[in-house]
Amino acid sequence: MMKPKRSIFLRKFGKVIGYVVLIVLFSGVVYWFCTKMFTINNIVVVGNNIQVQVDGSRLPKTLLLFPAGKLRAQLLATNPILADIQFQKKYPHTLVIVPTLRSAVARLALVSREVLVDEGAIVLTDTDAASANLPRIVVPITVVRIGEKISDPRVTAGIAFITGMRDILPICSVSVEDEQSLRAKSDKLDILFPQRGSTAAILATLQTLLSGFRIKGTLPTFIDLRFNKPIIKF
Repeated sequence: MMKPKRSIFLRKFGKVIGYVVLIVLFSGVVYWFCTKMFTINNIVVVGNNIQVQVDGSRLPKTLLLFPAGKLRAQLLATNPILADIQFQKKYPHTLVIVPTLRSAVARLALVSREVLVDEGAIVLTDTDAASANLPRIVVPITVVRIGEKISDPRVTAGIAFITGMRDILPICSVSVEDEQSLRAKSDKLDILFPQRGSTAAILATLQTLLSGFRIKGTLPTFIDLRFNKPIIKF
C-alpha cells in the first residue's frame, strides 16, 4: 500500500520548513527588540551659532540602522555652507549631530553684488554688516551662485594671498591691476604680485623682505613682486 504523497513530503521537508519558520520568527523578534531598544528619542545638535531643523519624519527611527555615511554625503551635497557634518550614536536613544560651517575669509566684490567666500573659493552667501571687516577681493565677474566653487585664477590667487598673509601683514583688499597682476593693499603698503605662479614662493619672499625691514625699523610703502628682483619704494 502506497503512502500518501503529503505525508512523504512532510517527512522529507517538514524539519526544514520548521527550522525556516523558527529562524524567520526569531529574526523578526530580534529585529523588533533591537529597533525598540534603540529607538531615537533625543536629537542633540552640537555647535555654536548653528541652527539645525530636523525633520523627524524623514529620519530612520532607530540608531542601529542609522545610515550616517549616506546621510552625510547627501547633506554636504545640498548644503554648501557645511564644511562637514558628523552623526554620533549615543546609545540607547540619542543621536548627536555635529555640523561644521564653512568660514568666510573674504568678501568678493562682483559687478552687481558682493558675496562671502571661504578658503576653498566656495561662495557662501551675500555679505552683511557682520562681514564688513573681512578683506575685500574686487574682480569683474558678472554671475556666481551660492555654493559655487570659483576657479577664476584672480579669485583663487587673491584668497591664497589673503590667507597666507594673515600672520604676516593683514590685507585690506586685493584688486585686479592688469591682465597678469593683482594689487594687495594693507594699511600702509601696496603689493603687486602675479595672478599665476607659486603663491607660497611669493609669500615666502614677502615675509623675508618684511622681516628685514622690521629689524631696520622702517617699512616700505610699495613692493612689486612680479619680477625676479623685487622693486621696493619707501
